[in-house]
Amino acid sequence: MTDENRNKVICDSKLDFTTIQAVQSHIKQLNKIGILDFYKCKICDNYHTATMKDKSIVSQKREHSRQKRTTTENRIKKMR
Repeated sequence: MTDENRNKVICDSKLDFTTIQAVQSHIKQLNKIGILDFYKCKICDNYHTATMKDKSIVSQKREHSRQKRTTTENRIKKMR
């Protein structure tokens, strides 16, 4: 971490949420539960999302495919 980052006084995150429920709802709407996590920013005192350490783009695509397959299976079960 450089001195410039330590002395930062303005948060330059694009998305910020004021409550835990809001950030959790955002993650759920994106269908990225288990891929995205949230943290409380010390600078702006709001919540931001971040990708979990072990999740890469490939694992995100795999997770999306798994969730898509599950919803398709559920839709087929409802039709029967």
